[in-house]
Amino acid sequence: MINANSRRNWVAGVLLGALTASAMSCSSGDEGACGTLAGQRFQSVENQGCLGPGGTTISCRWMVSFGTDHTYYYQHSDLMESGTYSCQGGTLSAHNLGGSPLEVSFDAASGTLTWQGIAYSQ
Repeated sequence: MINANSRRNWVAGVLLGALTASAMSCSSGDEGACGTLAGQRFQSVENQGCLGPGGTTISCRWMVSFGTDHTYYYQHSDLMESGTYSCQGGTLSAHNLGGSPLEVSFDAASGTLTWQGIAYSQ
């Protein structure tokens, strides 16, 4: 039996995978180690709060996906956001669709993505 949380995570994963797979190839010589993020998907290391049935709060993993066209997709709770990201000199930066910068970093040695203060891994 598939519960609502499993179904929501499956749908989000399919959408993120489809969006990533349909993106165009990108090339830049100054991206450094964070340039390897293109086409990758990360999930929160720890469970986070998600909106459940009837407005209840349930635990789930949040996801961040990076398209090869420098677009990111951020699924948290029952929301999906997107924006742009870039890697200059090995430093990751991201902006939401309104142009506001986000607090993000990527540690290539450990493979840990930090997105708005939350740790993510593959």
